[in-house]
Amino acid sequence: GGGDNVARAALSALVGKWRFEREIVDRLTSSVQTVRGEIVYNKRGPALEDLRYREDGLFELPNGATFEVFREYDYAVKDDALEIYFVENGERAHLFLSLKFTERENGNCWLATSDHLCVKDLYEGTFRIAFDGMGAREVSMTYRVKGPKKDYESITRLSPIL
Repeated sequence: GGGDNVARAALSALVGKWRFEREIVDRLTSSVQTVRGEIVYNKRGPALEDLRYREDGLFELPNGATFEVFREYDYAVKDDALEIYFVENGERAHLFLSLKFTERENGNCWLATSDHLCVKDLYEGTFRIAFDGMGAREVSMTYRVKGPKKDYESITRLSPIL
């Protein structure tokens, strides 16, 4: 279907280096934490379908202290979904989110959404990409996590490093 092509186009557009800024808003305490850094998407093989996401960032605490954060994910296309997998010790682990591109916003902007039920916590993921030719001019990812003991939203905005 059309979503299949959008998911593949998204993977293709993501390859390369991005600057990112993330805000983590705790809805129980109203505190906001910030992470800033770089994200690199690399092709895992000759096939376009698989990307390894690597994030290197600086987590800023309210008191001004910072510490480094590092994480990796695998991105793949399955059917018409963009699938994001956890990576542990350099190896692909379990599925984190399966995102389906359903809504086309204005022009070349697409939205993909998911629900991922994690035992008692509900993860909602939204992935938004604004295409620009074969590339993308902006990408944003939002995760909302709601559970008995937590309620927070993580908003990550990516801008290409040219």
